[in-house]
Amino acid sequence: MEEEVQEHWDSYIASYEEGKPGLTTLRMDLIETAPEADYPFALITGFNFGGEREDGFPEERDLQAVHDTSDAIVGFMEQNFDCIHVASFMYDFQRMEYFYLKEKNNVEQGLNKLYESQLPGYECYISIEEDKDWALYQEFLFPTDEIMHHMYDQKVVLHLEEAGDNLLASRRIDHWVFFAHQDDLERFSGEVAKQGFKVEGTSESDDKELPLQVQVWRNDVPELDTIFPVTSGLRQLAEDFNGSYDGWETVVTK
Repeated sequence: MEEEVQEHWDSYIASYEEGKPGLTTLRMDLIETAPEADYPFALITGFNFGGEREDGFPEERDLQAVHDTSDAIVGFMEQNFDCIHVASFMYDFQRMEYFYLKEKNNVEQGLNKLYESQLPGYECYISIEEDKDWALYQEFLFPTDEIMHHMYDQKVVLHLEEAGDNLLASRRIDHWVFFAHQDDLERFSGEVAKQGFKVEGTSESDDKELPLQVQVWRNDVPELDTIFPVTSGLRQLAEDFNGSYDGWETVVTK
C-alpha cells in the first residue's frame, strides 16, 4: 500500500518589483524530493482581480471570491489532469496558481473553457513551460534562507501572542548554537559576550556532525521587528565560527 504523502503548506510575504509585496503559499515538503522526474512541465495560471489597494492585495470584500476562484482552478486541475499543485502567489492584483504536470496535452484548452464559463470578462493567464529541474519551484517560489529564518521567528512570536504574551516586555531569551569543534564554540562565546550575552552552559548533542552545543541568553524584546535582527546576528556569527544557530525560546510574559 502506497504511503500517503503528508503535505506541508506554509506562507510568506516578500518584496518584488518596485517594493510591492507578494504573498506566496507553498508546499514546503516538496523541496525534499524536487525535481519530480515524472512531472516535467510547469504551469502558471490565474487571473487579475483588480482593486485599489496600494499593496496590490484584494479588498476585504473581494477576498473570499478570490480564494473561491483559486480553489475552483485547483479543483479543476486535480480532477482532470495528473498534476502537483505546488504554490499560490498573490501580487499586484493577480492571483496565480503553480502546478507541475505529467503531460501538457489539453491543459490550456481545458483552462480556457473554465475561464470562459467562470470568469467572463476577467483577464486570465496560462503559461506552460518545460522545467525538468523544477527551477521555478526551487529558485523562485521556495523561500531564501533569510525568509525561512524570518518565518521561524514569526511562528515563535505568533505562539507567544496566542498565549497572551506582552511582546514589548523585555525578558530573558535563550538561544542554542551547535559546533563541531570546542575552539569554535569558545570563540563564538567570547564574541557574543561582548554583545551582552551570557553563556548558560555547554553540552554534547546527538548531532554527529555538530556534537557540541552552547546555550546563551540575554534580556531582549520578542516583538518580531526587534528579535529578528538579534537572531540574524547570532546566526551570522555562528556561521562565522563554523557553527549552526538552532533557534530561541522564552517564557510567556503578560
